[in-house]
Parts: sequence; structure tokens; C-alpha cells
Amino acid sequence: MTISNDKEYIILTQLDANPKASQRDISRQTGFSLGSVNLLLKKMISRGVVKMEEIPANRVAYMLTPAGILEKAQKTVKYVKVHYTIIEKMKEDIKFCLKTLLNQHDSLYFIHSEDEFSRLTELALREMNAKENGSIIYIQTVEEIEKLDIPILHVGMEFKNDISNPIVNLPERVMLLETREWL
Repeated sequence: MTISNDKEYIILTQLDANPKASQRDISRQTGFSLGSVNLLLKKMISRGVVKMEEIPANRVAYMLTPAGILEKAQKTVKYVKVHYTIIEKMKEDIKFCLKTLLNQHDSLYFIHSEDEFSRLTELALREMNAKENGSIIYIQTVEEIEKLDIPILHVGMEFKNDISNPIVNLPERVMLLETREWL
């Protein structure tokens, strides 16, 4: 389960940020139904993760207990570990695709954009030392190589194929790997 699917974590985060939030406030902020918020708060109160105090004007305040702070921290650590593992797996898959492509071509031109996949590809290339040995050549624009018949390694998601060079769409190649265990 990811943090985005962990309703208790989301409610704990809301209470941590705004201890005076009502159930309606939490429902509005999270998009959860009022009934779901009510049930989850009751469950967390019974476990001692959240405490409820009455405040003036017939209102109730919900606050994290030390156990609630600990549970939120544990869920955060679990989330980071799970996603770090996914990111490492993706980086290894990128390396596999790059090695396969470099076995097929002497060199590739690399166009990247400012997205997460490009940054992960940069990291994979650094670990492979592919940039240093000249097999990957970085370019800023496709105009730099339009007249060459050399494959372009594209990793950005917003690329328009309006040039004649062969385009190797790395994100697509990585997603097509049959060894994808985390999907």
C-alpha cells in the first residue's frame, strides 16, 4: 500500500498540520467522505493514536498523541523504503536498456528534459560511465544532429518526433521490459 492510498496516514498528516481541523475540514481537505473520516478517527482514537478534546462552541479538536506521531513517522519510513526500491529497480532497468542499445549502436545522442525520468537516466549513465567513454553524446537541440543518421536517445516525455533521425524512446523501452515486477 502506498502512502497516497493510506487514509490513516493522510488523516494523521492533516491533523499534524492543523490540529484544530474538524471532521468536515478533514473531509474537505482529503476528499474522503465525512463518514469515512468519522470511522477512521474513531478507530485511531481507540488505538490511542489520536485524542479528542471538546472545545468551546460545541466543537471537537483532534490531536496526534505521541503514539500517533510515531505511527506517522513509521508509515513515512515505510513509504520511502518502498519507493526507493522502485526507483532503484527502474534505474537498473534503464541501465539494462542502455546496455542493450549500446550493443546495437556505437553511440547514441542523448536529449533529455527536466523531468524525473531524465534525472534517473543521468544517474544510470553516470554509474555506467557511458558519458565518459563517448558512447553517449549529450545534445541540447535536435537541430544539432538533424543531418546525421544516428539514433537519438530520448528520455523526456514531452518530445515531438518531427525529425528524420531514428528515435529511441527510452521510457517506452523500459516500460516494455517483461521483468517489471512492481507494476
